[in-house]
Amino acid sequence: MLLACAHAVLPAASIAANLAPVEDASPIPASADGHLSLTPQRFDVVEAGDRPLRFELTVTNTTLEPVRIAPKVIALEGSTEPDQFAVPGGRTSASSAAVAWVTFPGFDSPRELASGRKLQFVALVTVPASATPGTYSLGVGASQDISALGVNTTLGPASRVSLEGIVASTVVIDVPGDVSPRIRIRGVSGPRVVWSGSTERFRADVENAGNTLLTIDGQVELGSFLSTAGRTLGAKGPDKGYETLPGGRRELVMVWSDPPLLGWFSPELVVVGGKGSGVRVTKRLDTVYVLPPWWLILLIVIAIALPSWRWRRRRRDPRWQEHRRATAADRVAARKRKAEAKRRAAQARRRR
Repeated sequence: MLLACAHAVLPAASIAANLAPVEDASPIPASADGHLSLTPQRFDVVEAGDRPLRFELTVTNTTLEPVRIAPKVIALEGSTEPDQFAVPGGRTSASSAAVAWVTFPGFDSPRELASGRKLQFVALVTVPASATPGTYSLGVGASQDISALGVNTTLGPASRVSLEGIVASTVVIDVPGDVSPRIRIRGVSGPRVVWSGSTERFRADVENAGNTLLTIDGQVELGSFLSTAGRTLGAKGPDKGYETLPGGRRELVMVWSDPPLLGWFSPELVVVGGKGSGVRVTKRLDTVYVLPPWWLILLIVIAIALPSWRWRRRRRDPRWQEHRRATAADRVAARKRKAEAKRRAAQARRRR
């Protein structure tokens, strides 16, 4: 199987000057659950030049039986899983042409690797001058022949079944030239209504749609319509972003952990392809409304509803209704007395 990708340094042990495979005689503990492994798991990205690129590898047999191994190279392509860097590519993958660039000096035929032993060998990658500019990824390593004897020939013509297990290191080669870096946003999700004090997430499915390696990173810029200040939400993950091969996809997650008490925001997704790529893609998202905590809304509703309820209850009280009628009659009588007083005062002035 293809080992998980991770940065690793080159093996410390030296390789013979003629580049032929060298078996390390130092014993290594073996066990019944041992396996075939390869180091390093991944090499740093290298740029193609005039000279062949040299990669030193070490295959280790920790099983209890000797195994026959042969050099192996497969084309890789960008993974669509967020926790993977590369996966085996098909015949139509861009890296399939680069398989022919790899040679294994002195390792032209299968070799037997004893139990508890290491084999150090070299892979040379010669990039032709006619190679199309871009990023190529290869799985360089060894394949193991696993044979099962004693198959019942009455059930089938074969008396021997061969299976192949592959261990490979990831090699990424940049061929300089006129490349086409491009990012495609395949999907975005985010909240529309947010409670103050809650934790919300924006997610973006981003694809490397170009032909060169990109370091994808992103953020969500929250522009505020009210007095509340805007915010910038950075994507979780590596500080410099996710290295992504052509055709690979990454899920960017932006966490909003401090929504204000109340607000109205216009979010915008910004995705970049890394330093020097010149790729920057933006996408306007739906408006987000921030509401106060539910308990605060409940208090406001109670503060409004309680006086109204008390007023309605008071209106139904017969004593209050009688008092209201009496008060209304007193006001009418007072108005009449005031009008009568004015009339008499006017008559008195005319008599004078």
